[in-house]
Amino acid sequence: MEWVCCGTTELLIELLAGRTTTKIPLPDQWRYYPRNPYYDYNVVVRSASDSYFESKPKIVTTPAPQHPPIIHQKPRMNKLLPSVAVLQLLSGGFIQHGNFSESLRLSSNVVLVKDGPCYLVVNTGLPYQKNDIIKNLASAGATSTDVQFLIITSALPQFLGSLNLFQSAQLITEKHFVYRDHVLQGIIQEDVQIETCSRNTYLFATPGPTANSVTLIAKNVPSMGRVAIAGALFLHDDSITRIDDSFTWNAAKMIESRRKIICQVDWIVPAHSPPFPVSTALRHMAECHLLKYSQS
Repeated sequence: MEWVCCGTTELLIELLAGRTTTKIPLPDQWRYYPRNPYYDYNVVVRSASDSYFESKPKIVTTPAPQHPPIIHQKPRMNKLLPSVAVLQLLSGGFIQHGNFSESLRLSSNVVLVKDGPCYLVVNTGLPYQKNDIIKNLASAGATSTDVQFLIITSALPQFLGSLNLFQSAQLITEKHFVYRDHVLQGIIQEDVQIETCSRNTYLFATPGPTANSVTLIAKNVPSMGRVAIAGALFLHDDSITRIDDSFTWNAAKMIESRRKIICQVDWIVPAHSPPFPVSTALRHMAECHLLKYSQS
């Protein structure tokens, strides 16, 4: 009789049964579904070919009805209402001549947009507007960490003063998309709509103030309809042709972009004055009938 001494249980089983119990490590290229989170078509095919019954199960059938069944369907009375975007001014804008030649005194409109559960802020004003932004954000029942998108319409100083308030937001400024320490370069092409929170809020390229300026358009705003938050595209009035050299990169592009916005929206929020409605006369001046843009 042979004795086995001083070994483990696994070694005893190997000697008596003639097989190993050592676990074989899975190779790196192992592709079985539970191992890696993707679907392996080969595994599905092999599993489908396995037989789980020695004989085919019986299928019980019922005779077909002599007459087709009659299905009564009640008409749906309730229609889904379109979601809305709600706007709130976090800090108001103004513009006037300063105490020195070639100087201005101003503040910028900072706008909070609530699109369903998603919050956006458009422009951040000058640094001294910070307290207004914090106070009015709180009155809206939100904090800076609730803001998911921060839109800067043009890289001009009056829009950049409080960027650091919104460190958790995705920052979109001209040709850069920023999230925390990630910076992606990409230009928003003209005549292309880039959705943000939903189809209710989208970005539209409006070069003129700078080469890559953008406008945020919000649809289904209560009592206003479609609203453009245009920044420096409209400084303080509804003039199509007024040009301020201090905030203009290309005058021809500025006028073209203004026409495109006027023909798409019902209201415009300029950079430094209260919102104004788009009148029929303004649409006529913009020659909207010659453009392809509409409010569809």
